[in-house]
Amino acid sequence: TGCPSLHTFYCISWSFATDSQIGYDVFQSCPDLRNLYIYTGTGGIGGAVPNLSGLSKLTNVYLWWNRFSGSVPALSGASNLYYIGLQGNRFTGTVPGYANLPNAHYIYLHNNAIQGLSDFGYLPNLRRFYCHNNQLVGNLPRYGGTDRCYRLEYLLLYNNQLTGYTAGALTELPWLRYLDVSNNQFTQSALNSLVDDLFDNYENYNRGGVTINIRNIRNNSAIVLPGEDQLDKIDILRTKGWTWRVT
Repeated sequence: TGCPSLHTFYCISWSFATDSQIGYDVFQSCPDLRNLYIYTGTGGIGGAVPNLSGLSKLTNVYLWWNRFSGSVPALSGASNLYYIGLQGNRFTGTVPGYANLPNAHYIYLHNNAIQGLSDFGYLPNLRRFYCHNNQLVGNLPRYGGTDRCYRLEYLLLYNNQLTGYTAGALTELPWLRYLDVSNNQFTQSALNSLVDDLFDNYENYNRGGVTINIRNIRNNSAIVLPGEDQLDKIDILRTKGWTWRVT
């Protein structure tokens, strides 16, 4: 029974009734499923994401721009994942602590209602993590290091309510090219620590062509800018080919 040889499932349509749902275990009889595409627009399929656990061959998950809700799927057991696209839904809660996904290159969770970030584990090939336009609070966790997301190039966390910063979070990211944390609520000490770590990042991995956006940081409605020492470091980095958007 089921579709044991199904490799790719496409569902791209704007004809579904609002909040139509997919059976929770519909894909559990598809052990060879590699590619899952569901795109029905913001007025289409909703409810819980179908159960994808145990689908070890799953490679690409495209569930963007639907009305899926509940927790962000952990996708446990899918060690071959390359692309995780869950943007434009109604997910809440905390981002799973994704780990041990050696082939994962892209994780897109933007435009949801997610409230928290988790520490990621071993994601050695992750290039892009987008989690902007959510409701994130708390600290920006550590992404750098050979035990985490060493190859991360693009990190987008703008339009959230992050207030804290984990020291060393961005220091060991030699491939970082674009960071956008604008429109958050970092404290003065958190913002200073972030700038200090990016300066250390440059000293560790001397390169230009990096863009950093820290515009419109407000805490208790007051605009927060880097301290004098940090502004000096920003000026130095600008001479090294870094682009900074501060005000």
